[in-house]
Amino acid sequence: MITKATPKKASLRMKTFTTLLFMLLATAVLAQPPTYDYTRKTVVDQNPKSEIPEAERLFVSDNYQSGIIVHFRDGITLRDIIDQTKYKNKECPVVVLRSSDRLPVYSFMGSVKSSDKPTFSLKPGDVVLLGVYAW
Repeated sequence: MITKATPKKASLRMKTFTTLLFMLLATAVLAQPPTYDYTRKTVVDQNPKSEIPEAERLFVSDNYQSGIIVHFRDGITLRDIIDQTKYKNKECPVVVLRSSDRLPVYSFMGSVKSSDKPTFSLKPGDVVLLGVYAW
């Protein structure tokens, strides 16, 4: 025998469904990977008095908690960048983002050990995310 749901039960089901849908959408929005522009802006906002010329900057973010602007030089390595942070002499997950029309562009993604001598070539304007794991 099929029974009809009372208006009160139907309303409760609709509220439950709406709540679950909202939570799913909110989770999806929060789980978005970082983008170049947002991360770069965050680091710049954290370092408003940086005197490093715009064309010679590397933007380094420690999981969005802190950020530094590093002076780019030929031959600078990921290990050089890492060793200027709390990850000095430690293994560190690293993501490098580059400016592009396609978002996001991961130029490098991996873990850099303290003994590694990474051969990845950084470029001026790169955004280096430290302590960030894969999404």
